[in-house]
Amino acid sequence: MPRTTRFGLALLPVLLAACGSGDDGVLVDACVKQGGDRTYCSCRADSLVADTSDSDRELLVKMTRMQMDENIGAEEAQEKLFKEEGPARLMAFQFALMAPLMKAEEKCR
Repeated sequence: MPRTTRFGLALLPVLLAACGSGDDGVLVDACVKQGGDRTYCSCRADSLVADTSDSDRELLVKMTRMQMDENIGAEEAQEKLFKEEGPARLMAFQFALMAPLMKAEEKCR
């Protein structure tokens, strides 16, 4: 995997830590599993779901589910998605989630 892609993918676990039913429920459960307070996790998940495109939200949920269902770490999930989605898609995904993630953090803390 190219060095710049590895660096970019290193930030994805932060996105997962950021995060009921449906997509937001998966993000809330993952956040709580990583030690977050349910109220905080719900707020962040709601904010992320509201402020991301459908395709980015689908990829975030896919990665989160992969980690939870397969009981794997972020790096392994990233490697799998790197092979499935390609480096350009994952880099675009990472950059697309930066602003919504910062907005969610400000809103929910």
